[in-house]
Amino acid sequence: MQRITLENYLIVPCINLLNGMELKASDSRHRTKFLGLLKEAFEGLQESEKALLTECAELDESGNLKQSEKGTYTLKKDKAQEYHAEHKKLMDEKVIIEGGMHAHNVEAFGKILQDYDGVISGAEAAAFDRLLEEFEKE
Repeated sequence: MQRITLENYLIVPCINLLNGMELKASDSRHRTKFLGLLKEAFEGLQESEKALLTECAELDESGNLKQSEKGTYTLKKDKAQEYHAEHKKLMDEKVIIEGGMHAHNVEAFGKILQDYDGVISGAEAAAFDRLLEEFEKE
């Protein structure tokens, strides 16, 4: 079974990469299944980030995160350093993505990725390289 191991900080660039790829319809189906697995990993990351914020950010009287007009959160002064250290650890943690019932699609997408000749740059290029490394190790 294909197992892809990625650091949390690569999940969003990988999602962006996959969303931007122009593929034939049959290849797109495989991408969609793999993209679904990446989105599940992203949801887990979001939950962890929210839990960390709940510990370290200002809360309103109902116990919910207090959000500014800009959509940001204010960290408690005595928790800011802890938050940044823990958030870095969280982003460096690795997530394992397995195909499960979509194992065939994930494996097929690895081959599609290897043959992809579209133009990519920036964070998506780094994500592309990292994904290829993962698919090639199997």
